[in-house]
Amino acid sequence: MQARDAIAFLAGHFSLCAVDVGAEGEMRYHFERPFRFVVTEIDAMTIALFAAFDLPADLPADGLLRRMLEANLQGVETGAGSMCRDESGRIGYRDVIDLRAMPIEAFQMRFIDFSLYFEFWRGEGLPRLIDDLRRDDTPGDGFLKL
Repeated sequence: MQARDAIAFLAGHFSLCAVDVGAEGEMRYHFERPFRFVVTEIDAMTIALFAAFDLPADLPADGLLRRMLEANLQGVETGAGSMCRDESGRIGYRDVIDLRAMPIEAFQMRFIDFSLYFEFWRGEGLPRLIDDLRRDDTPGDGFLKL
């Protein structure tokens, strides 16, 4: 499968609302449903999925970034994807997918995984994280929860 096939599949099943060009000239496809996410065509065989989180502006950046790193290091909370910032600074969940030799069924399962991890963070992980950060219940410098 190629990137254009994966994007056509998503556009056929979900609400494509905009297309634009990223800072490095890559095509970005913005979807509204089942949740807001962006598909970036990295090259003919690779795409990236990104879904931004709706976070309060008053969260302490150091605690938030520490928790993102913990999630990425453990992998249990992120699977094949990772917590990151996009080029505009929004924090979200991202998965980069190499589509070479990937049948459509495998891509569908990968998108389902992406959706489930995003929904975990949006529905369960972030509310807990926000509570922890507002209580200042994070470990001191030099310690990560592994």
